[in-house]
Amino acid sequence: MPDRPEIPPFKDPGKTTSRGSIDTPRLTDPPSWGILEMVLVLALFFLLPGWIRSALTFLPEEWRREHLAIRESDLPEELSFTKQKSPPHADRRPTRLRQTLDRVESSELFGKLRETAVRLKLFGNEEKDDKEKNVSAVGEKFRGEHPLTVLILVSRKIPSYHWILILVFVTGVVTAPLTEELIFRVVLMRGLLRCVPSVVFAVLTQAVFFALIHIRPASGAVSIEQLNRILYGVLSMGIAHIFLSLFILFWLRRVSGAAWRELGFRKRGNLGGILKGLLLFAITWPVMIAVQQLLRLSLPDVVPDPAPIFILALGLGTLFFRTERFVSNLTMHMALNLLSFCGVLFVAP
Repeated sequence: MPDRPEIPPFKDPGKTTSRGSIDTPRLTDPPSWGILEMVLVLALFFLLPGWIRSALTFLPEEWRREHLAIRESDLPEELSFTKQKSPPHADRRPTRLRQTLDRVESSELFGKLRETAVRLKLFGNEEKDDKEKNVSAVGEKFRGEHPLTVLILVSRKIPSYHWILILVFVTGVVTAPLTEELIFRVVLMRGLLRCVPSVVFAVLTQAVFFALIHIRPASGAVSIEQLNRILYGVLSMGIAHIFLSLFILFWLRRVSGAAWRELGFRKRGNLGGILKGLLLFAITWPVMIAVQQLLRLSLPDVVPDPAPIFILALGLGTLFFRTERFVSNLTMHMALNLLSFCGVLFVAP
């Protein structure tokens, strides 16, 4: 019998893209990570800033009050939170005694004790009087404003507090877009494809979740204590963003075995991705502003942030799947935050 022709061994053709490349994962394919990574990253996103803020309390109180706090005495008159200043002769206590009492009253322990007493309604009338005395026109001006906006408005007129502008810029324009894109567009949105293989479901789910985390009260900052709490929160969040971004990249690459391409990182064509991000931002931003203003007119007592943020997240999710480039999303997100930062810094009264 004639010898049979030798049959070559079977080779898996691998995953093919629209460009025909072999073994190249697409962003619509299930990723290398799953529910465990999604839960872990989201838990760290909410818990890590609080842990860092608690760690900051171990710093000496005097040093924190001197270098990491906004003092009422440094604020100009138009930004003072107190309506009426007491005349110099109103307090006749000795200077050292007055300073000691001021330190006790401004300490964190005294503040917590006072807050507990108020909750127990032991000083209900006194709390009402303090609110009427301390809530000034500045507090009304800041009512409903974003925490970062409040810090910019306060620190831009005081040279000694210009470091706060740098902190707000780094946190709001650099670290926040980087970390949020890694979490919501890479880990969460792509991770949902392991559970439900639907791009539409993944985009809508991450958009809803991203909008919900931006819900905030309309109180703003009505006292110097609240202003300093906002400052500590922004500082803690900026530090948390840096550590969390490095952790996410390490975990997905080393533990989950994800390729850079799965995360949206490419070596070529990044300039085109940047231009696409800017183009979609130019289209989306007017829609966000229109929705925000419409909600402010119809619901003046409600912060309208979640609605325009939902529109932004829809655009970011769609952009990530269409371009398959992380740089496109980072550009669009940074462009929005940079425009908001410059608007408050140079245009706001």
